[in-house]
Amino acid sequence: QCYAAWYAHVPGLKVLTPYSAEDARGLLKAAIRDPDPVVFLENELLYGESFPIKAEVLDSSFSVPIGKAKIEREGKDVTITAFSKMVGYALQVCYYSTFK
Repeated sequence: QCYAAWYAHVPGLKVLTPYSAEDARGLLKAAIRDPDPVVFLENELLYGESFPIKAEVLDSSFSVPIGKAKIEREGKDVTITAFSKMVGYALQVCYYSTFK
């Protein structure tokens, strides 16, 4: 079950649902520094996934801004929005749609 939609309807509460290791590190730091209440939701199915990590993520000052979408892949025909585990599925759809 995903409680993100339920938490998102609580006034004044920020809901963070990272997809990659970079997102998790940057968003968790941003959540700790944020003065407002924040819920950080991890999808347990992502625990076994491995993600490439850029060198900039290892910097102690690295943070991901809350409230700004991350563009994983740019296109020109359609816009797909997703969060948490579904980002991976959306990227797979984009990858396989290029073969048609």
